[in-house]
Amino acid sequence: MMRLRARALGSYGTVMSLVLFAFGGCDEDTTRRADAGARAGSTPDARVAPKADSAAERGADAADDASAAARGDCASAAPIPDTELQSQASGSSVYGRVIGGEAGPYDPYGRTNCGIAGVRVCLSESDACAESDRAGQFVLNGLPHDVAGHVTFEATGFRSALRLVELTGVPINLFETRTLTQTSLTRLLKLAGVENDPQLAAVVAVGLSASETIGGVVLAGDVAGALEPGGVEPLYSIGEVDGSGLSSDELDPSLTATREGGWGLFVGQQPGEYTVHFERDGAQCAPFVAGYGHGTDERGDVKAVLRGGFTTTVAAFCP
Repeated sequence: MMRLRARALGSYGTVMSLVLFAFGGCDEDTTRRADAGARAGSTPDARVAPKADSAAERGADAADDASAAARGDCASAAPIPDTELQSQASGSSVYGRVIGGEAGPYDPYGRTNCGIAGVRVCLSESDACAESDRAGQFVLNGLPHDVAGHVTFEATGFRSALRLVELTGVPINLFETRTLTQTSLTRLLKLAGVENDPQLAAVVAVGLSASETIGGVVLAGDVAGALEPGGVEPLYSIGEVDGSGLSSDELDPSLTATREGGWGLFVGQQPGEYTVHFERDGAQCAPFVAGYGHGTDERGDVKAVLRGGFTTTVAAFCP
């Protein structure tokens, strides 16, 4: 469903770009009427990213921007390269992009993925916050060191997302976080026979493996997951990257492991501290990189924190 490309990330070495999922979102009316102010990118204090667009620049065309984003027409808000975005980050910080769309055929190569503006990105352990710009990009500077951080993504009408980061004093690339509208999520879960409760927590579990491209990884097939305590098993997407490069979000309750290009989804969970166990062909997977969990427990399972109304994303590397 997604192909990842290698990048340098501070002292973490070479890592891969990964599109993540924050399920839930807004109804279609709120998608169409996104606030002009929320789509500007703001600078509450000196620790957040510079404003990407002035009020004069966005003015009357804000509604058109929202409609363009809903259509998947992102030409008017193209993101800057990651290297340029990273140059705005310094010291202990995180940066990345928030994108949005409907469930269904998804383009992992970014040709139709539109950024979501006005998403408020904050570190729970401090008062540092930033807002995503018109391209959905953000930089959150001024963060503490040596903290198991909880980075939140919130915007009016959108499902909130939670990223788990172990801050060590260097910039961390959170890459892309994808959100679905509430209408789309409800439809997606209904097709799988599951009720959507937006007040409960959810987890997206992503298993990765090496691709044929040097330094690249793909979403691996045959990865099984379990959420502990409780031994809850996820629903799996059907994945199935086709010749066009598109794959499907559709959930198949009969699947017991991922297909290539797929991922697992735990929904309807109570808030609390959990671990996610990943294995492939009977072998336990290894933890991935910063932003995809709070390390591992004594068994090697990825530690995760769940909040009501938030979606937490974790990942592991499954050779």
